[in-house]
Amino acid sequence: MSKIEVKVVIGSNYGDECKGLATHYFCKSAKDRSVPCLNVLYNGGCQRGHTVHMNDGRKHVFHHFGSGSFDNADTYFDRDFMVNPMMFVDEMNELYHFGGIRPICFISPECRVTTPYDMFINQIVEDSRKDKRHGSCGFGIWETKKRYELSNYNLTFSQIANNSDEENIRYLSSIAYDYVKDRLMVYGIDSIPSDYMSLISTDGLLNHYLSDIRYMQASVIQAEFPTLVDSYGCVVFEGAQGLELDEDNSKCMPYITASKTTSLTPVQRVLDIDCDIEVCYVTRSYFTRHGTGILPTECDMQNINPSIQDDTNLFNRYQRNIRYGLFNKEEFLSRVLKDQSDSNSVSCNIKPSVFISHLNYTAGDIAGDCRISDIAKYFHCVYLSDSKYAEDVRGN
Repeated sequence: MSKIEVKVVIGSNYGDECKGLATHYFCKSAKDRSVPCLNVLYNGGCQRGHTVHMNDGRKHVFHHFGSGSFDNADTYFDRDFMVNPMMFVDEMNELYHFGGIRPICFISPECRVTTPYDMFINQIVEDSRKDKRHGSCGFGIWETKKRYELSNYNLTFSQIANNSDEENIRYLSSIAYDYVKDRLMVYGIDSIPSDYMSLISTDGLLNHYLSDIRYMQASVIQAEFPTLVDSYGCVVFEGAQGLELDEDNSKCMPYITASKTTSLTPVQRVLDIDCDIEVCYVTRSYFTRHGTGILPTECDMQNINPSIQDDTNLFNRYQRNIRYGLFNKEEFLSRVLKDQSDSNSVSCNIKPSVFISHLNYTAGDIAGDCRISDIAKYFHCVYLSDSKYAEDVRGN
């Protein structure tokens, strides 16, 4: 049997680099060669927003499914991905009604599960910060992580799926009425706002969430990653957020994400597999950040191109407007080369590549202190994109 192709799609900066397009490109390549493909979501949760445009007019912002779903790639929720049954059901239905597909999904039994109450805590806390917001998406990812780390309310997907409805009602009610209040006290918030209390108190919310759990349970296949991988010729790990937002990046605290965004986790997952690994670092031809925190080369959009259009990263009450910055070679290479070094320390079978998007807004080259040729020498392969379609990506 030939070696499995492994592609690891990594955001190089602060997120919003075009990881959806890069993932779609690799999955489409596998499809075009009739190679079965598994699209692995290995970090974060449904706060990701990865946009895919198809030449036939279909467009979707992927939150809870792999961005290779239009390319017949199956989705796998790895053990560090936080699933949200409500978002899963909504997106599954959306993909079917507007995209005409029902993705085949596998899930690690160990996945953590986001509840509506994690989302409420997230939103209440972020609103309380007023003009000192952290830039959260409001999807409860950080609060899900903390609940599993700091409390006994830590049932895995498998445990929740195996529970009776009565057992799940008791579990979720305890989170809603006991844990939420205690957790808010940690932030100095001594009561649940009335509008959120009204939602928590309704039987409809709990019953709807239980229904979503059962729908998701019936729609996914529980499986461990090593038992699946031999059925595929290509595995695409689709990272969420960017290297600067990694949970261990002390430089950017507290404006980070609740997961590991580096390539180390997926590389470790395939150490025992006969494979060729390509770690693809995705960046726009300029920098962006949607949310609060440092952006050293920040500038007005007009300084890059006043015609830039971004129909995914729109203004919202938590992240506000997307921000822009000029590309900086030192900033980019410092985090990318560190990530390469960390992954190479556990595997020498890695080829690094770079995927540069949005070149149509920057006259075909980087908008900043260097040119494409200045960074190309650090990579095995360079992919260039000047449109929103995978068919237009150029690789060398």
